[in-house]
Amino acid sequence: MLTLGHAGITFGVALTAHSLSTRSRNTERSDQTPGMRIRGQVHSLSQRIDLRVLFLGALLPDIIDKPLGLLVLPDVYGTGRLFGHSLLFVLAIGLAGAWLYRARKRNWLLVLTYGAAMHLLLDSMWRAPSVLFWPFVGSLPQGGTPEVWLSRMLATPAQNPSALISEAVGFVLLMPLIWSILRGSGLRQFLRYGEVE
Repeated sequence: MLTLGHAGITFGVALTAHSLSTRSRNTERSDQTPGMRIRGQVHSLSQRIDLRVLFLGALLPDIIDKPLGLLVLPDVYGTGRLFGHSLLFVLAIGLAGAWLYRARKRNWLLVLTYGAAMHLLLDSMWRAPSVLFWPFVGSLPQGGTPEVWLSRMLATPAQNPSALISEAVGFVLLMPLIWSILRGSGLRQFLRYGEVE
């Protein structure tokens, strides 16, 4: 899965969960259009979590593993799915996030954990148990080359056009956020504070 799929689906699930959790507490005004309600939910979610951290978490396993496996140690690994795609990685940042939340009431590390966990789910990591359960089950994949990995990535859309469906879904799920940013305080506010008005 590529960037829009990871970011959009992770955001869409978070927005849906937030909307469902706040629906019972809030009474919707009948004069609001569906667009106004969605924009209100995006704003409300951005008040509870830093959306920049959410997107970072959604891409974090690739941010760590692709440079490490394909650029730093290509002769050893030659793959983009290593330590960051393991449950141990998600568990470690989750435990640190739980401690930080209990000690300081800061949720950013838990948001990062959610994004990384969604990444593993969207990558179907259960199909690669040696990576998912590393270091407890087998060792990390070795022996590939960056060239083989890159040619596989570039050939995937041509050989399997359905692989682009997740990108399209991610783009559609990001539309409420994009609309809220453009109609609200703008991109600068979002990039600076992670909030949407």
